[in-house]
Amino acid sequence: MKKIKNLLYLVLIFFIFNNYVIADDSLVILTTFAQTGSSSKTILIMKDRLEKELKQNITIEFGSGSSSALRIVKEEGNENFLYISTIGVISLLPSISNSFKFNSSLNTKPISKTTSTPNVLIIRSDLGINNLQQLIDYSNNQDKKLRYSYIAPTSIHRLEFEGLIKDFKLNLELDESLRGSANVMKAIRDRNLDLAITTSPYVAPLVKEGDAIPLLVAHPERIELFPNTPTMLEYGLSSFPHGSWAGIFAPTGISDERIKEFFSALTSTLKDSYVKKEIEKLGMEISPSSSPNNFSIYIQDESNRLKLAAEKYNFFIN
Repeated sequence: MKKIKNLLYLVLIFFIFNNYVIADDSLVILTTFAQTGSSSKTILIMKDRLEKELKQNITIEFGSGSSSALRIVKEEGNENFLYISTIGVISLLPSISNSFKFNSSLNTKPISKTTSTPNVLIIRSDLGINNLQQLIDYSNNQDKKLRYSYIAPTSIHRLEFEGLIKDFKLNLELDESLRGSANVMKAIRDRNLDLAITTSPYVAPLVKEGDAIPLLVAHPERIELFPNTPTMLEYGLSSFPHGSWAGIFAPTGISDERIKEFFSALTSTLKDSYVKKEIEKLGMEISPSSSPNNFSIYIQDESNRLKLAAEKYNFFIN
């Protein structure tokens, strides 16, 4: 009987230890935004394949905005932590705000870009405006101003609106009460808002259901989702050659071997046919970096571009 008890104790100890190790070895991936965000949807699609590549369980924690970036600073040396973030937090916000104490080149180890996502200017479908010229004409000839939302005060979409308003002399009224793409899309659908810019995964359902019309796309070329919608480049908005992007970052202080492991796993995951198909369904494009160093260079180029655009359109925040 004593032997059986001892054996049961050993089994129990093994079970506790084994589960502790598994839990301790699990990889945490922090997102920048809620589950509805484009980058959050991306990592959810990637999760299963990435677990197989890394041979490691993954726990996804959803962030609540730019402040989530500060978490990775506290995770220095943690080889079981990754952060997925976007153009706005990584390249725009540090260029327009002196109070945002975050620098991706100093506070993170960039691993790889994951996706490129077109940003789309949409308008309510019941206004009879079907292209940019009609929007300009309406803005110049109507006393009642069209109301728009830029999603968030520090978003790339605010900078895009600054460019549109100043370059085309649009006479619009800002609705500052709305925050977040989901809320803004609901306001468009309910006809409580006229114009918005956000990423293609958010606007696609509204266009498909006939609630909105796409007027412009921030992307290097016209996209399959809206093949008849011109790009911002076609209208001379050279500060916006493309829309949003997302990428994966690790904390500083981790080994070169772990960085290589992360990069290899991400590269293989993004080549997976299921992952590619599901991401492209949302109107995004797979666009991995050729190396972590290449991603770092890309981020710096983007930061320089957005700093120049912010200076051109006088877009800075305290």
